Amino acid sequence: MKCIGEEVDLEYVLIRSKRKTISIIVEQDGSVIVKAPAILSMNEVEAIVLKKLGWIREKQKKMHLMEKRTQAKEYVNGEHFLYLGKEYTLLLVEDRVNDVPEVKILHNQIQVSGKKLSREIVREALCSWYFEQAKWVIDNQIKMYSAKLGVRVSKLTLREAKTRWGSCSSKGAVMINWKIIMAPLEMIDYVVVHELCHLKHMNHSKNFWDLVASIIPDYKKRRLWLKEHSQIVSNEPG
Repeated sequence: MKCIGEEVDLEYVLIRSKRKTISIIVEQDGSVIVKAPAILSMNEVEAIVLKKLGWIREKQKKMHLMEKRTQAKEYVNGEHFLYLGKEYTLLLVEDRVNDVPEVKILHNQIQVSGKKLSREIVREALCSWYFEQAKWVIDNQIKMYSAKLGVRVSKLTLREAKTRWGSCSSKGAVMINWKIIMAPLEMIDYVVVHELCHLKHMNHSKNFWDLVASIIPDYKKRRLWLKEHSQIVSNEPG
């Protein structure tokens, strides 16, 4: 079914039922499903859909970006990679001198240079570089925020985790997912502070969230960002 008005062309599937409210869902492929009460007229449904058109377009844009970003990397010239929330274009440079590939940020490019630049070699070089960057950045943030919170970290471990950004133990051991280095620094700060606050409150009680808020007042906004972008961030590289 199409909703057309004032140069608007939006395709959506309309499902009517005995429900009392209207619901608009944007699927991962960008398709739109509208669930509406049976008593609403077609004009009323279209008026509501048109009113939410801006939100629908924005969601479709995000879904398209997510689909593009979650595709398997080929590690070839021109591909885009994230670092601290910024997108960089991959540039492969043949270097007849260095046997070990070198990775560096140059303007808006992430450059990998070396004698051999096969897909696997480039992937391993990027993963190693990202890991080292994550170790330096996260260790620095851990030191800064542990001092503010008055807690002590006995051990910091970085690893790739499929379902979480961090964890901690009652003995002060903290684990952070190194792929958080793809996200903006403020998101790294949230993950670090979240885990450090658990060293005082090993739960998600009001006291825990109040402590998080004392350091990061907009933590809810950052937590939502991570939830919405987790597939994009965790897909690079690997």
